[in-house]
Amino acid sequence: MSNNHHVSMTILTAVDPYASACKDIVANKDGKVEKKFKSVGVNFKFRIETFGNIHELGEVIRRVKKEPNSFPIRGTPIGNTSEPVIRKLADNGGYFRDDSIRWMMADFDKLKNFSPFIDPAVNPEAGAAWARCLMGEAFDGVTCFYDYSSGQNVPAKKGEPPPQTLSLHLFFILDRGVTSEEWRRYFKANPYVDCKLYNPVQPHFTSLPKFCGMDDPLGDKRCGILE
Repeated sequence: MSNNHHVSMTILTAVDPYASACKDIVANKDGKVEKKFKSVGVNFKFRIETFGNIHELGEVIRRVKKEPNSFPIRGTPIGNTSEPVIRKLADNGGYFRDDSIRWMMADFDKLKNFSPFIDPAVNPEAGAAWARCLMGEAFDGVTCFYDYSSGQNVPAKKGEPPPQTLSLHLFFILDRGVTSEEWRRYFKANPYVDCKLYNPVQPHFTSLPKFCGMDDPLGDKRCGILE
């Protein structure tokens, strides 16, 4: 893994003002907690963010997290345009292709094969380190940016303990460019990493959730650097 310069990331922003890439997490009057998600939209503007090291990558993700209608994708645009584009591959009438890119995100959803439970609200780095260990030897000890999912530590009912599972994303900068197809092969036999993410136009959902009737259970511990 590497800290070389000029790594590029494609960010899509929905043109539809009612589109959203963030979840609404609502505590109802009876205490039950609902997670609501809107459509991400159909037409998008795109921009390219660049960074030279994992800390700069982290700053890009922190900025995108504050944009409720934006998200990264792995695909690279086939040209430059200010017109809205659709989130499809160029071969399918869209505007993006599967290039070899030098960043990647690993997605973990509701990991539960661990004991004792690691509480991200207390020690977020420990949860991220445990997930990194599940990725294989190539990632051992590699510095990354972690970002816990919207539903992490959210209980089924307000006041109840949260599920003892971990859901998070880990971002890495790579020594060389890798395609989505290569990542699907690499993680094919890994039961922990979600391979659906390795589609060039698949949204990488990073936007901060919106809480109504309850506080964010992770507070300011939702993301950070894991050395």
